[in-house]
Amino acid sequence: MASILITGGTGLIGWCAVEALVEQGHSVTAYDLKPNIENIAHLGDRVTVVAGDVTDLPRLLNAMRLNEIDHVMHLAAFITDQAKLDPAGAFKVNAVGTANIFDAALALGVRRVVWTSSVVALGVAPGYDGRAVDESYNIVSRSPYGASKWGCEVIAEGYRELGLDIVGIRPALSYGMGRLTGGTGIFNSAIRAIALGQPAGIMSAPSPLHQPMYNRDMAGLLIEAMLGPKPAGGIYNVPTERDYSDAEILEIVRRVCPAVQVHTDPVPPFIPAIPLVDGSRARREIAYVPRYTLEDGVREMVDAFRQQG
Repeated sequence: MASILITGGTGLIGWCAVEALVEQGHSVTAYDLKPNIENIAHLGDRVTVVAGDVTDLPRLLNAMRLNEIDHVMHLAAFITDQAKLDPAGAFKVNAVGTANIFDAALALGVRRVVWTSSVVALGVAPGYDGRAVDESYNIVSRSPYGASKWGCEVIAEGYRELGLDIVGIRPALSYGMGRLTGGTGIFNSAIRAIALGQPAGIMSAPSPLHQPMYNRDMAGLLIEAMLGPKPAGGIYNVPTERDYSDAEILEIVRRVCPAVQVHTDPVPPFIPAIPLVDGSRARREIAYVPRYTLEDGVREMVDAFRQQG
């Protein structure tokens, strides 16, 4: 069994990864700036929680040494809406914090680090035709959040050259229970409103189509990338279950909650335009198959929000 540190371990994707890994019998430490204990309360004392900042390298090293960490899943990040208000903060937390993770992992002989970049790292080139791009596409985002994530990808490649085993995934829309803030939070908040019988708007796609992956599936993908056979690449586009148009998402929501009024809303200004991405390389080399369709995920969320009241 592995001993795993998950930064952002009580967040949207983190809590699902913690839950799955604990159930598999692994030793898990959740390292979070402000731990959201509610997300992992059902696991009791089966997970170690450390309140800490990824920009605090001594504390990070201490947590990893004390818990004898041999694998790391790095999910902690300065998210899109915050980055618009504090661009320097985005680079400090995302770039410097990620470099700290890699430094600590290299120093302590960690076997593999898996981490999340973002599709927002990619900008839209002039004349972009709407087709899905693969990992060779190299147009850098002009947004603070996206550029900071691109910087993380450059840093990761440098540490790979130093011999650290690193695998990065670029999520697009990761959704599910556990967060109501940021770009993901807009979608999650809309589903919450719909579940409670309130009219709501679903954010339009910032790329030609929506590329959603349920947080439980995203956690499964990251776990496979961390503990499975070593993938050949260093960065992968997310291998979503399928792509959806605005109209298809509205149709699904109306099918799940037929009595509720739902419409599309414009993309908020803190979320930049992004290209559609091709996740076929991840499907081949990581070989994780999503278990949830978008409708499956929305139905599970509606049920959970209604239970919460």
